[in-house]
Order: sequence, then structure tokens, then C-alpha cells
Amino acid sequence: MKYLRVALVLVFTLSLMACVMPQMQIENLQQVKAGEVIYIGRVSMNPPLTKEEIQIENVINFSDIEMHKVLYMKASDVYYELKGEHAYDYQDSVVAIDGEYYYFKWNQKKPLHFLGVSFLTRMTGRARDMMTFSIDKGIKINHSGKSKAVYVGDITFKRDEFFNIKDIDISQKGYKKAVKTFRKKFNTDMKVEKAELTSSK
Repeated sequence: MKYLRVALVLVFTLSLMACVMPQMQIENLQQVKAGEVIYIGRVSMNPPLTKEEIQIENVINFSDIEMHKVLYMKASDVYYELKGEHAYDYQDSVVAIDGEYYYFKWNQKKPLHFLGVSFLTRMTGRARDMMTFSIDKGIKINHSGKSKAVYVGDITFKRDEFFNIKDIDISQKGYKKAVKTFRKKFNTDMKVEKAELTSSK
């Protein structure tokens, strides 16, 4: 339900700006159709963004999730070099909450490339400013194509207080915990395949 509440906020704010909606997380397994795969992982900022760093003015947040915790993962079936203007392109964005597991569906036959992450720095009733941290050469998510769920891993963007990216940490050490959390959340014993991560370029 929390992603539905985030969606309501996005519908309100983005409709004012005539934007395409980003992809949201799944809330139940019934949303996943034949030929689709669930990707599991986490994306984080280190240190996390704080309320004080993000300017929110004349925007009503109907969600119980603070907007500074919302990250937009840049995901595409083709690799391209992520640039500043892509921060405002929600067509290739998947909504995630900083530090929490994401669960989103994807066409099983389509490649998946993680290109980076965008986040709000300012939002008013009529405008928004965003920044993007790009992953050099991208990350291609490879799997057998036989599994219904695929674990990607934890991607952490290390930054300084001026929004400069210092490093990117990519780890799959949390596989067992992620599988346990997924099965408990969705009440399933579904097999989860660990993805092979390679450079997109």
C-alpha cells in the first residue's frame, strides 16, 4: 500500500508537469503476469538524504514516506549514457525507497540495464529540480531466463555533503537475507536466482 500512496503523490505532482509516470513496485504476486520476472534488491545513498537537504514547498505529501527517501532507479532494456537531462525522464525510472528492498516486474525476455539513480533536490507546486548519479558503463543484469524471481544485490551510492558522488558499492552478500525477506513478504517459497552482474558497455 505504501507504494500506492507514493503513486498518488506522483500522479498529483507529475500531472501538473505533464510527465510520464515511473514504474512502481509490485504489492502482490498476482500483479506479475506470465512472461514477467521480479527483480529484487536495494538501492541506497550513503549518507542518506535528509529532510534538510531537500527543499519541498507548496506540495502536500499524502504518503507516509518522506519524499527525500524516494529514489528513481534508471532502468532500461538498452544501454545509454546517462546525462543530466535524464533525471527528468520517468519513462526509464523505477521508484525505490532508500535502503529498502525493491520488487518490480520486468519482461522476462528483455535485457535489464541499471544506469544510475535520480533524486529530488527541490520541489514546488510548479517546478522540481533533480540530480542524477550515473553508473559508469552501467550494470547489466544477467540470469538464466528460467526463474520467476531474480536477486540483483545492494547498490550503494557514496556521496559528500555537496551531492558529489565519491564511489559506488555493488554487493550480493545479502542474498540469503533478501530471499528470506521476499518469501515472508509475499508468502511464497518461490526460488530466487542470483543474477550475474556485468558491465553494460
